[in-house]
Amino acid sequence: MNKDKIKNFWQNLQKEAHKKNLDKIDHTNIHKFLKNLEKLFINRNHLAINEMDYKNIHNKKVLEIGCGTGGHSLLFASKGAELTSTDITPERVDSSRKLINLLKNHNTKFKICDAENLPFDNNEFDIVYSNGVLHHTHNISKAIDEVRRVLKPGGEAIIMLYCRNSFLYYVNIWFIKGIILGYKKKFKDNWIGASTEWMSDKKQKVYNPVTYVFNKNEINTLFEEFNVVSIRKNSFIFNHIPFIGKYLSKLLGMYYGYNEAGILIYDKPWRNETKLEKYLGQYIGFCYNIKVSK
Repeated sequence: MNKDKIKNFWQNLQKEAHKKNLDKIDHTNIHKFLKNLEKLFINRNHLAINEMDYKNIHNKKVLEIGCGTGGHSLLFASKGAELTSTDITPERVDSSRKLINLLKNHNTKFKICDAENLPFDNNEFDIVYSNGVLHHTHNISKAIDEVRRVLKPGGEAIIMLYCRNSFLYYVNIWFIKGIILGYKKKFKDNWIGASTEWMSDKKQKVYNPVTYVFNKNEINTLFEEFNVVSIRKNSFIFNHIPFIGKYLSKLLGMYYGYNEAGILIYDKPWRNETKLEKYLGQYIGFCYNIKVSK
């Protein structure tokens, strides 16, 4: 696959969905956003909190593959990690750099690179972290091999990949977009990619070139060269329910409120999730949160 297509999509998404909101963050409010970001991850039972021992990463060598807008890297940098923040797109690495440089003290390097060909030495990192990224690379097996190569013996990889056995996949992606809206015919082999990731309210003109989804057996096969510590499913929100979900979410938002740090990750303030959503996420959620060791 032509990697330029991947770069082009994520560059466009950065421009259309993220840049305007990220420009609201500066040195006067960065610590407020950082505090709220931590609360957001805790409320969501997020990979960055549950699988990542984020309070105990001071001076540990941490690699983030796919830094996106930089929110995850910001949290790890603030906890004193010796961090390397990477992405395949220059725009996203630049976003991460601008965000983290708002901190007075950090030990972070920034690198533009491809997950399938990491420009790092063998056995270099204590932790490799990647949230919702590697399922967008063409050869994910090669990317996972690269994760293992750069990890130190005993090091941990903390990775989120999309789950096929989920409400979002079967209802929204497979049935509504794939069948009803005809994405399977229109986009053929790339129909799952075309069905995912566009967060902007603007009309979509470019489509995500690749997205994979996995079942648990496939996850175990991908990580068969590692020692699997845990595989946890989560991430279901009422917004995923077709037609009525967005209205139900607005009503819940009036009661549960919103976390403004959502703009760092999701392009908008994120509604605080209910206990029911988090409970259901264990069974019908879209995310596999994976922790393995070398």
